[in-house]
Order: sequence, then C-alpha cells, then structure tokens
Amino acid sequence: MSHGPNNVRKERITAGLPIYDPLRKVRPSPPGPVPTIQQLMRCHGGWCWAYCLGGAERDYCYHERPIVFAPFAIMWGLEASSDLIRKRLVCSQCGHKGVHLIMPSRDGLGIGMDFPEDWVAPTQSRP
Repeated sequence: MSHGPNNVRKERITAGLPIYDPLRKVRPSPPGPVPTIQQLMRCHGGWCWAYCLGGAERDYCYHERPIVFAPFAIMWGLEASSDLIRKRLVCSQCGHKGVHLIMPSRDGLGIGMDFPEDWVAPTQSRP
C-alpha cells in the first residue's frame, strides 16, 4: 500500500480520524461577549488606558489618557456594556469620538498596575 498524501487522507477518512490539511483556511473563532463595566473594574484595578481612534483623515492623533471606570459605573450602571465607553468618549485633542481601551499591564505580562498618580494631563500644570 502506498503512503502518498491521497492514500493517507483516505485512510484517515475511513478510520473516522480528523484530516490535517495545512492549506485549509481556519476560520477564527467568534469574539466572546463584551465585558461589562463591573467586569473591567474587578479584573483591571478599576482603570485602563484610552487611546484615540482618530482616523487617517486626522493623521492618527494617537492621544492616550488613563481613565477610571467609577464615573461610568455611576452614570450607566455596573451591568452596562463597556462598549458605551469605547463609543462615547471624545478625544480632548482632536475631537474624535471613539477610543480603544488597553488594560494596564507590566511589560505585557498581564500583571496589573496601579493608576499612574503622577500622570498629569497635557493641559494641566504641576503644582
């Protein structure tokens, strides 16, 4: 019996085994549910980085700012979708509506960080 690629494939089909095909396109799994504000508060220390999503027409603003979740939990409730934050925040530099939330992490290892207390917005001055 020859062990060419077609024969191995037929043998696996006959035996009811899965077929490995390196050229087969694998569909990505669908994204999970969008976390609530409460879930973000519990997992990430109550804050995150908000990055402006200003598009190419704005030469990509790239403005970033740390935000806390507590005001949004008070405004919309703990069970509200975190998409409300993503869609409704407005960049203070370019005026674009919509942000990307990045959870704080030390060196990308998933270890949480404290809120950057020494962070000062560019429009504020230090005392």
